[in-house]
Amino acid sequence: MLFLIFTFFELIGDIVKNRTPLVTVGEYLFNLIPFIIYNVTPLSTLIAVLITFGTLNRTSELTAMKATGTSLYRVVAPVLLLATVLSVGLFAFDETYLPGANKRQEALLSVIKNKPAQTFFADRKWMSGQTTANGQPTRIFYYQYFDSDKNVFDNLTVFEFQPGSFNLTRRRMAGNGPSPAPPSPATSPSPYPPSLRSTSSPATSKKKTVNRRRCPTPSSPAISRT
Repeated sequence: MLFLIFTFFELIGDIVKNRTPLVTVGEYLFNLIPFIIYNVTPLSTLIAVLITFGTLNRTSELTAMKATGTSLYRVVAPVLLLATVLSVGLFAFDETYLPGANKRQEALLSVIKNKPAQTFFADRKWMSGQTTANGQPTRIFYYQYFDSDKNVFDNLTVFEFQPGSFNLTRRRMAGNGPSPAPPSPATSPSPYPPSLRSTSSPATSKKKTVNRRRCPTPSSPAISRT
């Protein structure tokens, strides 16, 4: 609870500045709870075990248990069993529910801080463009962020490959730009946003000719004979 309160007061400046709805803030704090539970549970368990055995030792109850013939291994067995159950539970929690909750809370945090919507799926940051008859891509797109509402990419990079040899022939980069659309006969055949289009390619660009004027050679001065 204290963790959520401190987090809310840390974000209150961004909430007021960006006029974030309280529903979004509440959803962010709700999706933050699994992350808090996963990180606080091991430390809380350790502190609870230390306090329990410290209290038993202070009140001489451990001495009384040993006097009745109870082995220390039998006293520790419930603690080990509980630790094993918690370890398995946290492992399953980390592999199933926690990744989705973290992605949602990080996306909501970007909304609260008015940052570009980040794509948190690593396998979706690479896209294949046109392919050859053999199935080899001739263009591969990489992006860091994608705003699905505005249909805009951030930090977009386009890699062009030579068909057959799959050698990299060109790389184009842009800070941001709209989603590449397939070409149509009525529009320009270039699938790139305007920030990525270039007027000429390195392989087909012609060398610019420079007009050079010939400087007149200075005439040799007349030599006077004496």
